[in-house]
Amino acid sequence: MGTYRLAKHLTSPSLLTDSWAGVSDAGKPVLVLRRKDPWAQQPQFFERFAATQRGWQALRQADGVLPLVEVGQADGSICVVQSFLESEPLRLAMSGAAPPGRTPFSVVESVAVVLQAARGLLSLEQLDPSVMHGDVSASTLLLGSDGSVRFEAIGMASAHQANDSLGPARSELLTLSPEELDGPAAATSDVFRLGLVWLELLTGKPAFSGSSWAEVKARFARFPGVTPGHFTALPQPIPMVLAMMLSRLPSSRPAVSDLELMLTQVYGAVGGIDAPVTPLADAFVRLFPSRSNVGAQLQGGTVLNLSPLGGAAEGAVKLARINTKRMTATDVAQSRALQAQDAARAVAREWMLQHSRDEGNPRDLALGAALLEQQRLTREQVDAALQHAQSLSATFFDSVCALDVLDEDEVLPIAAGLLKQQYLTGPQLLELELGPAQEQLLARDVADDWQIIPLKLEAGALTVAVMDPSRVDVLDDVKIRAKARSVIPVRATERTIQEGFSRIYDGKTAAPEWAVKRAPSPPPVALSDEPLIGLPLASSNSGVLELIAPIDSSPGVEAPKSVPPPIALGPPLAASELVGSLEVSSRLFDALLSVVGDRGLEASAMISLVRSVAKQAGAVGAPLDQVRLSVTAVVIAALLEGKRGFEVPSRPAAAACLGPHWRDFEDFVRPLLDGHETLPSDPRGVVLCLCFEVADRIGCVPTTLAEVGLTLEHLRGRYPLAALAALEIVLAGK
Repeated sequence: MGTYRLAKHLTSPSLLTDSWAGVSDAGKPVLVLRRKDPWAQQPQFFERFAATQRGWQALRQADGVLPLVEVGQADGSICVVQSFLESEPLRLAMSGAAPPGRTPFSVVESVAVVLQAARGLLSLEQLDPSVMHGDVSASTLLLGSDGSVRFEAIGMASAHQANDSLGPARSELLTLSPEELDGPAAATSDVFRLGLVWLELLTGKPAFSGSSWAEVKARFARFPGVTPGHFTALPQPIPMVLAMMLSRLPSSRPAVSDLELMLTQVYGAVGGIDAPVTPLADAFVRLFPSRSNVGAQLQGGTVLNLSPLGGAAEGAVKLARINTKRMTATDVAQSRALQAQDAARAVAREWMLQHSRDEGNPRDLALGAALLEQQRLTREQVDAALQHAQSLSATFFDSVCALDVLDEDEVLPIAAGLLKQQYLTGPQLLELELGPAQEQLLARDVADDWQIIPLKLEAGALTVAVMDPSRVDVLDDVKIRAKARSVIPVRATERTIQEGFSRIYDGKTAAPEWAVKRAPSPPPVALSDEPLIGLPLASSNSGVLELIAPIDSSPGVEAPKSVPPPIALGPPLAASELVGSLEVSSRLFDALLSVVGDRGLEASAMISLVRSVAKQAGAVGAPLDQVRLSVTAVVIAALLEGKRGFEVPSRPAAAACLGPHWRDFEDFVRPLLDGHETLPSDPRGVVLCLCFEVADRIGCVPTTLAEVGLTLEHLRGRYPLAALAALEIVLAGK
């Protein structure tokens, strides 16, 4: 155990511990916590604190947590030794620098404090097993001179039994959660306590009052919870998040991981630009202008010799001992692997936070973070995949596969695992005995329509492989047409489904090329005399199918300066295989957008605008996918006619692009193509008409609200207010 010199007694508002600053025998500054009476007299503290101590010691460089050095006893008193932080308790900053009922912190500063505290709680939650702080308060949060906010005294309160006169052990009388009045703390009790701290930071006064445990208990017992309406004076979206944190029911509060993400978004919404430590570094100087550097004063002092915890009276529990051993090459490799995992986890978390508020995020954005955390892709590769997905309104999964940075059979288990879906990879498919037996389970035309393959029928339940298991409409149609009692979907990629289709319905037995050796790039599409969904085709000398837009030489239309290299679209597909496939049609449109230069960028911006407005108006799932496909088809038709991406094409051109989907989308697309004479009854069509009419009137795809202000005023009598409001919200956020 270590030897320390306690040089300075620090001001500590905590009811539970005293704080001392000192140095170790190695000359490093430390903070030492010693329990106050009556908590210092409680037996069996060691046993209850053991698990927390082991978890706390594992956090050496975690956000929001002061590192633990060791725990021991001196003169019969328990001492918790922590790394030194040039800091002051948050309670002193809140109580000593502002008049009563006022707060010395701005709104941005308050969010910065709570956000860093939430990251500290997240570090504790991510331990295995997880650890609760158990005493979140303004006295256990330290505000550093560098702007950092860190927790101390982790788990100390939870290791004590309640006192008859003081109630549950805690650093502040007014900081606990309702469930602790008559029972143990819940998983979200720390979230409630942090909400109390935040409310006091915002208003300058605590949520509860009382000078005794009996009085405080009575007030907490009558607490009904709060709603956002209680905080109308606070800027949005603080009231909603604060009300969730202060919910009386533990199950109604957000989990720590969700809270950290919400607070990150709140920080940006209230004007936080830099890292949350930046505004608090300035706040520390403002709140403690005459404070001298404590670390420079830690010379001499009382000697503190720590001995291991335990003894006859305490059950001989030994903590804080360090066992050393000679490390082998295997041990070193394992240690480095763990360090690499921690670093990858930090990079993934940072990347997710950086892009969580981006416009046009794919719905499977979490896949990028998972690939980073598992070290399957580099930061540059996931950034490229995200940019590809956003520009083409594609999924992150499809973009990773399209960029050929990772084989789809390696990505599929990770993507399906995030959604808790069953999956079927290509190698797994080849191990199945597929053939005429499966052909009897599902007619070829049904499988062809929905790009789906039957796998087995058991007890009336038909198991099928499909690209999107969430498409309930597809599964319902298959159930009816296959006359099955139920349909069990298994996720597979397009390549796997095409291989299964060939084996079941065409009798193929040879191994595919990708099963023998993965090709460096997708094979070219075989040329066909049949036109694909009405799009013009041009063949190159290399045999690769190129999609090019016809160049209109009429005045006012600018031709592309150069034609990008041809794109290989994947394995050979007959025209009949494309008919009826929503996913394949969408991919074909995306490929065309990528080869038409600047006009493709404008077209992508138009598609993104319509999709964002539809999403803001409430479209989700299949309706949102239908909006994306329909607007993409309209934009592609305009490009093929030599028009700009926001101009309306002719009806035949749009119908040709939609192909077999025209009859499904005709009702809400036709009013747009007919010149806005009458608005469609379908809300999706209203969004289409509004976005195209606004863009056509101002002569470009709008990117700011200022560009369309006057135009929207002219359209208020024509379009529903909800549609106009959705467009305004989207443009205001750009």
